[in-house]
Amino acid sequence: EDIVGSPTPQKSAETVRVRPRSDPRPHRCGLSGRFDAGAIYCSEVTKRLVLRDVSAKLADCMVIVNAGESIYVEELKTTLTALDAGHCPGSLLFLLDHKPSGACVLHTGDMRASERVRTQPGLATFRTGGARQLDAVYLDTTYADKRYDFPAQADACAEIGAIVRRELEREPKTLFLCNTYTVGKENAFDAAADAAGGRCYVPARRAESLRMCGRWRDAVHTEDATDPAVRVWVGGAMSGLAENVGAKGGGDGGPHERLLKLLQDSAGRYAAVVSLRCTGWEYRRGQRSTPVWAANDGATRCYGVPYSEHSSFPELEAFVAALRPRRVVPTVNAASRKGRERLRDLFSTPVW
Repeated sequence: EDIVGSPTPQKSAETVRVRPRSDPRPHRCGLSGRFDAGAIYCSEVTKRLVLRDVSAKLADCMVIVNAGESIYVEELKTTLTALDAGHCPGSLLFLLDHKPSGACVLHTGDMRASERVRTQPGLATFRTGGARQLDAVYLDTTYADKRYDFPAQADACAEIGAIVRRELEREPKTLFLCNTYTVGKENAFDAAADAAGGRCYVPARRAESLRMCGRWRDAVHTEDATDPAVRVWVGGAMSGLAENVGAKGGGDGGPHERLLKLLQDSAGRYAAVVSLRCTGWEYRRGQRSTPVWAANDGATRCYGVPYSEHSSFPELEAFVAALRPRRVVPTVNAASRKGRERLRDLFSTPVW
């Protein structure tokens, strides 16, 4: 099912080789310093992160193409256009237009198909009433299930802010923990910090990532764990938090035991700790967040907030409806024939 010039279904659109290749691991796609199969096309932000996290040896084979830019790949007679994917910093959609055949495909990689992403100018010619039709869309099907109708990111961030304000009313000396990755979920932990009215502690490696992505905020973020204004920690108890608060090791009795250990070893600095798990997997129909899970007389508290950097199912439907591709090729949960067929069936009946 590969089309000339297209990446394979398993390929992330953060760094895309134009030669087909299959690797199920996200984002870095198994890249190493031994990569020698051609050029890597990616955004400037992604290049910085790859050179740091994978290998500086890759510098000579990386070609920068930022959102809204196009590059012609002579060996494949294909124009590659990068578009905003609405996922994490540096993520891109790749539009591949093969000149000799006229075939044109879109590879989304990881994507949040918000209205802003669906209506960006680079897709105008393919939207309803446009002059062209896509031959295929390689679609991020992470949440391709009708159960997942989670809210827009802005609404999820508003819920994070509401939880933070409510918890600070209950206990002003509350510490908030936000789960995160090497890159991504910046809007979630910034929403917590803004609502808390204090500062957000970011471990050194993550702080470097924020600066590379242009997301560092001097007035909000700090690498100083002892700053008395810190109300939010990025990373959580398993990402260096315990060492910086002063915890002397954790037990294995689940999250509340670890959270309680943090409180005990903070020597009165905090009186409560709230863990915010921000992911689309926390979505529950009709709920803006999961009910609080409290323990230790209410001193340790956990919430799930359906903040996602992937598309909800209605967003996927709207994306496909807007672009009217001849084929939809699922890229996530599609390793088996049965899985691919199930996902294709969700979009087999035109929704436009």
